[in-house]
Amino acid sequence: MVYRFKKQDMTVTFAFRDDRKRIVQLALGSEMRTFELEEFTDFWLTMIEEGRKATSAYLESLGWLPRHRGKDDRLHQSWIHAQSHISDLLFDSWTIRMPS
Repeated sequence: MVYRFKKQDMTVTFAFRDDRKRIVQLALGSEMRTFELEEFTDFWLTMIEEGRKATSAYLESLGWLPRHRGKDDRLHQSWIHAQSHISDLLFDSWTIRMPS
């Protein structure tokens, strides 16, 4: 299965290695990196968490979000609205291609 994120010039390919181990190939522009599925999952979750931290700090600096006092504040409605808006901006032009 192949996911293409046109805006970011990124391709994520899920496949099987010769020994039937699941792998993920992540290509950004002309650079490609191959991960085992577990490695990729850890990597992607780390990227999401770091992205959320950076987004929160940026939105707080603009005054769009109240300052967070703890982890429970992340469930605040304005946080959810801001995150869904940012997701729309990031993933507005991606396609999925299934192998034939």
